[in-house]
Amino acid sequence: MASSKSKQRKIDKECRLFNDEWQTKYFFVECNSVLVCLICNESVSVCKEYNLRRHYDTKHSKTYNQFVNEVRKEKSIKLKNKLFEQQDLLKRGNTETENAAIASYEMSLLLAKNCKPFNDGEITTESLEIVFKNICPEKLKILNNISLSRQTITQRTWGVANDLIIFIRGIDNDFLVTKELLDIYPMQGRTTGEDIFLAMKKVFKKFNLTYNRLILFTLDGGSSMIGKKMGDVSRLENKMAENKLSLIELHCIIHQQNLTAKNMDVENVMSAVVIAINSIKSSALRSRQFEAFLAENDSEYGDLPYYTEVK
Repeated sequence: MASSKSKQRKIDKECRLFNDEWQTKYFFVECNSVLVCLICNESVSVCKEYNLRRHYDTKHSKTYNQFVNEVRKEKSIKLKNKLFEQQDLLKRGNTETENAAIASYEMSLLLAKNCKPFNDGEITTESLEIVFKNICPEKLKILNNISLSRQTITQRTWGVANDLIIFIRGIDNDFLVTKELLDIYPMQGRTTGEDIFLAMKKVFKKFNLTYNRLILFTLDGGSSMIGKKMGDVSRLENKMAENKLSLIELHCIIHQQNLTAKNMDVENVMSAVVIAINSIKSSALRSRQFEAFLAENDSEYGDLPYYTEVK
């Protein structure tokens, strides 16, 4: 007895298209390849008239059968516009939330760059509220979404500090050296040499960088960087060796300078510097005048940076 295998139906290959007449007939519309009911906002997975008719007859026919001809068409258009307005409102809300988070990060970065206390974020918020109330009060609600509290700025700053920041430096045919920030990769959990190496591989792949263009690697001497077996540099050297390439290692010059200065006897210089700093910071007037002096000369720092011992 011969038996034939029945072919399994595949709905996604039947190329069923939405009929515009179904909007007026069953109060359905197509949104992002999904059929949505204009009355209850429920969705139907399969684009088939039977499914739409069954949904309408079961849930809405008693109420909406009274609308006919042009009245029914106007009703469907009104419900469709209402649905799209709701979707646009949600999209705008998500965009405003993202922009508020970006503004919070940028303000935190600005405070950190200028060596300002994190409490200044709250004063900044109060100042902006005064400006918004007098110039554009309708935008005040957006300002309330920007969090600049001391706890938030601390979290933002530490969040950036725990990320892997990769700079890239190159030289052209005219011996012009260019240094740019390549990427900031978030490091979650561990920061071992292997984790750093895997993060670097992802960044290289993201920007389509090849290892044959990598010539020199600068490091600070951390164990996760210079480990003999699992360090980032050793993993990178093995990767370069696979491609028959070599890598030059260079200890960070700025770090070397700080370590050298730590072991030098500069008491005669530091004593004069400490006296000058104490003289400036002991007077609020002199401190403000010194900050104005730095601003006029476009100094890198907006105030006296705090001393930190280099290890």
